[in-house]
Amino acid sequence: MIIRMSFIILGWQACCSAGREAIEEGAGTVEYNAAVTNCSYQDNTSDCYPKLADFLEEFTNHYTHSEVYFLLQDDGPRELTAAGLMLMKRSPGRCIRFVQTTREGPPPRLPSPVYDKPVFVTTVSVLQDLSRSQGWSVGEDARHVAWLILSRDLRPVLTKDYYFPLDNLLTFAVWKELCDRKIVELWEVYQAGPGLPYRSAKVGFWTVPGSRSAENALCQEDPADGPAKKDILGDGGEEAGAGGDEEEERFFPSDNIASRRRNLTGLHIRCLTESWEPFTHNTDLDDGAVRIGGYMGDNFQFMSDILNFTYTCRHAPDGYFGDFKNGSWSGMVGELIADRGDVIVSALDNTYQRSQYIDFCLPSGSIIYVMVIRRPESNMWSSFTRQLHRHTWFTVLAFVVLSPALYHLVATRSPCHAPPPSLLRYRKVPPSFFDSWFAVNTLFLNQGDLQVTGASIRVCLLSVVLTAWLIIVFYTSVLMSSLAVPILSPPFKDMRGLLMAGTHMLGLQEGNSEVERMRTSQDPVLQKVWSDIVLSDPNNLVPSANDGVLRVLSDRFAFLMDLEYFAYHRGSDCRLFPLPDHIFTYGAGMAVQKDSPLRLVFNDQILQQHVTGITDRNRKRHLPSPPLCIPDAPTALGLNTLLTSFLLLAAAIVTALLLLVLEVVHNRCFKRTEAAGTPCDT
Repeated sequence: MIIRMSFIILGWQACCSAGREAIEEGAGTVEYNAAVTNCSYQDNTSDCYPKLADFLEEFTNHYTHSEVYFLLQDDGPRELTAAGLMLMKRSPGRCIRFVQTTREGPPPRLPSPVYDKPVFVTTVSVLQDLSRSQGWSVGEDARHVAWLILSRDLRPVLTKDYYFPLDNLLTFAVWKELCDRKIVELWEVYQAGPGLPYRSAKVGFWTVPGSRSAENALCQEDPADGPAKKDILGDGGEEAGAGGDEEEERFFPSDNIASRRRNLTGLHIRCLTESWEPFTHNTDLDDGAVRIGGYMGDNFQFMSDILNFTYTCRHAPDGYFGDFKNGSWSGMVGELIADRGDVIVSALDNTYQRSQYIDFCLPSGSIIYVMVIRRPESNMWSSFTRQLHRHTWFTVLAFVVLSPALYHLVATRSPCHAPPPSLLRYRKVPPSFFDSWFAVNTLFLNQGDLQVTGASIRVCLLSVVLTAWLIIVFYTSVLMSSLAVPILSPPFKDMRGLLMAGTHMLGLQEGNSEVERMRTSQDPVLQKVWSDIVLSDPNNLVPSANDGVLRVLSDRFAFLMDLEYFAYHRGSDCRLFPLPDHIFTYGAGMAVQKDSPLRLVFNDQILQQHVTGITDRNRKRHLPSPPLCIPDAPTALGLNTLLTSFLLLAAAIVTALLLLVLEVVHNRCFKRTEAAGTPCDT
């Protein structure tokens, strides 16, 4: 940051040192006054611009231009040079430079700006001379940097000798004298393409200070003299000022020139598209063209109506979106690079590699890639255990073990506690730990006949009962839901699980962006999946999504695909199961040729459609409702669901019989009598 700031300071010093020396000698004021004195405003052929320095100061301040470059000729207007020197005197912090050109020399080599918002200032006469003598046109240069062209008449530049691209940053300042005041009208000119009609619009104005007439109340403007105030604001223009005199004195248009580029004058656009529902749903026509549908198709037709252009869409010859292979691009991306199309209208993912060759517009939606596998069967061994997470089961087990220990401690230490009636028949001593464990755990199930005294034991048992009640309520509620709607347990949930399981192959659709993302990913897990699983079998790269789904249904195969595309085509197929983990999530939408002027107006329209809700409304209209893969009517529970409970019952019976045998053997071996204690008392 320190080094960059040093370069900026040095650049500012270099571009301003010459002008500062001239200002210190007073040359700016003297030359400016001389130029204004010799200016005849009534002569329409003269380069005469009253109050030029004042206008330039307000214009550059409004748009916060950090650099001002004046393009001059040897015999050019002296007042432009004088205004630049005066501006340098008034704004010492702004970088101002003078670029000298000649009619006989080469086309002007414009300097590289030092700051972010430069502006070039010149006159129409300079443009005309350079165009006639050197064939230079300002239009292409004005696509990347702002230009201010001073003129007395706009008509000389509206000829076939000039081309003003759709995204040019030109502003024409036309000095004009009305019946009651002198103004500077701000105009913009653009063309949708070479050879197409010019579109010009008055977008702002600036009143020359001190030029208002005292008889302005009696002045009536000629309706043909200029556009009304509504036209001055232009399409999407901002309101002028805050009212009062400021509103009448000046109006500068907004920086958003796209809002004023609303007429492409019938431009015909070559469209490339592939079906990717719900983004695009295309229909082939008899002449080889394609009728584009889906919500992106609706949005594109809406753009066509608003911007006044026509289009013809077709598929890429190979049917791919675009993948870089063997040194060249395939699919729609390759067609766009080869200038066989102007725009891609489909769910084209914005990837780094593609963005080096084409320009992406703002996304129309999002692509969410998930793995799709064959629907797993419910696990009968976990029908009564999957309701709680394993960490929760460990906590419940700890509660079952520790709460009897707490009860036993309180019961044996409390002087107020008496043995329960069920134990008084055998002994009148505090309960053993086994008695405490059995009594507390029967209390969990709302059983037992504990009669206690003392505050400590009451608080202990009350907390145990409340905790057990909450656990039972939560468990039974989830249990009933899981018995009605089976909970599926997939073999894995993400890429790491796919690697660890080692049971499935992973498939990708050839020519789509997920292939590039997997191949170039820096994630160690994705790198290992790509090298160990995907590349292990060439058949893992399938030609279409339908082929990938067929592999899923017939083999241990996971297929990576867009979640909305899956819902549109296979959402009703309950044999398939999309995993919950989102592998990739990226914006997708339209793309144009590299450095195409169309990107400006398309981005503006896409943004307007998002803000106004048009995109969301069309998307919902084309996206089908997600189906529920459950029966319409309740069905009887199968043995697989309840097998776990019967197995637990069988295990308990076997355990009880084994304990019975041990008790009988123990009793016979030690020959206990009833006077010494009960046979089963331990």
